[in-house]
Amino acid sequence: MTFKLTDIYDEALTTFGYVAQEMMVFEEIGELMQAIGKYHRAKNCADMEIARMQLMGEIVDVDIMLTQLRKMVGMTKNEYLNIEMEKLGRLHEKIREAKAKKEGVKHD
Repeated sequence: MTFKLTDIYDEALTTFGYVAQEMMVFEEIGELMQAIGKYHRAKNCADMEIARMQLMGEIVDVDIMLTQLRKMVGMTKNEYLNIEMEKLGRLHEKIREAKAKKEGVKHD
């Protein structure tokens, strides 16, 4: 069976509706939050691997829902990339500031 990913996203939106898919974003983010907690509470390697697999599945679920949300608001790839670069630039600056602050504390 062949299909295009964009077709699946569009079909989900037309089949289930925008509001239902927006609500699914909340649900999937909640499941991701729970999976992160379980991953950090894992006590041994076996538990950690199970929790890791569950966490990876939830990351993908959230990513799928965020892709649908981007489609709902009409966000283009260029808009996404521009905003992402802006936000990463801010993060980079915060990292630099934090490192400088740490180095300043070490030398005192």
